[in-house]
Amino acid sequence: MTDSQTRGFDTEAGYAAAIDVLLAATHQDVCVFDNDLARMGLEQPARCEMLARILASRRDSRLRIVLHEPGPLERGSPRLLNLLQRHAEIMEVRRSPKPLRHLADCFLLGDARHGVVRFHARQPRGKFFLDDVEAAQPWQQRFDELWEAAIPCLPPTRLGL
Repeated sequence: MTDSQTRGFDTEAGYAAAIDVLLAATHQDVCVFDNDLARMGLEQPARCEMLARILASRRDSRLRIVLHEPGPLERGSPRLLNLLQRHAEIMEVRRSPKPLRHLADCFLLGDARHGVVRFHARQPRGKFFLDDVEAAQPWQQRFDELWEAAIPCLPPTRLGL
């Protein structure tokens, strides 16, 4: 076992810092479950650059996102949509089915060993773990189940006239 770290956060700044540390530590696989990505801030230039680095680093890299509401991503996240267009074969966005839209937590996983978990999407309280496969395993399993239940919602390219 590696030198794992777990700590809590209870502010938006703590949440943002945990996301940045997770993305910096991730090399291959990112899984996201969120309401609409608004509070996660993945559209920020530095975070999009980190995601682009992860996606370009290995042939088997992946970015999978499950959202309750993809509209804000479609309308207000040009950097993420650009990543989706450039990496359509390894990046996908899905929408959670209606029976699961009551789920109020959100989380970000990296390489099935790092995680940022926000216990409720409207509250900045949560936990962050780094290099802890045991802590990540139930969250990864939950994400995989959400992924299987969700349906693709954003095409990798936009058709226009």
